[in-house]
Amino acid sequence: MVNRKQFAIFDFDGVIFDSKDIAIRNVELLRRQPEFEHLPSPARIGNFSEIFCGTLRTSLLRFGLTPEESQRFFDSHANLMSEQRELMGLFTGVSEFLRCIPSDSWAIVTSAYEEVVYDILEREGVHTADLIVIGHSIKKSKSAKITDLLFARGIEVSDVLYIGDMQSDVEYCKEIGIDFVGVDYGYHPRHMLNDPNVCAVYSTPADLFATVFKLLNITQVDC
Repeated sequence: MVNRKQFAIFDFDGVIFDSKDIAIRNVELLRRQPEFEHLPSPARIGNFSEIFCGTLRTSLLRFGLTPEESQRFFDSHANLMSEQRELMGLFTGVSEFLRCIPSDSWAIVTSAYEEVVYDILEREGVHTADLIVIGHSIKKSKSAKITDLLFARGIEVSDVLYIGDMQSDVEYCKEIGIDFVGVDYGYHPRHMLNDPNVCAVYSTPADLFATVFKLLNITQVDC
């Protein structure tokens, strides 16, 4: 059971941004390069459960990549996603949900480039003037990014809810003791989020935001 929260941190891709299919296609493009050709194909099963397990910073090492090669893979993938941002959008209804959350009550911590996130949200009518986005340009783990954000805002860990879609998100939240809820419509299927530290898993954005609104004490009337 999750107690009331003051602040919500969202992952971007796979949680509020519908990018999985193009992300899979871009992995397939990178797999054509000799240094990445031995990575498993996410297209074969339609998700990232085989290629991304555990924390992202270590997930590709088990396939023989060096840390430097792994970083080149993620940089290249982020660049491809940035170039193709016009082909993707937020999940249905998400822009309306986000407009209901006060700007001082949420942030985004993601592997996407910050400018891409801002651009897409503005395109979808989400106000971003006061929104904090910490993304790919900050070369730190997601747990470190979250810790920095909470310190800068003076927010206690117990007052925060993180929303993600990957096993790595669960691991990062474990490191710093943040309550986590997941979605299974993103990059990882439900069984990848089967962990005692996961408070709940949702299958639609509507179900997710119903819980977020309840925990942040937001009503649709506030929108």
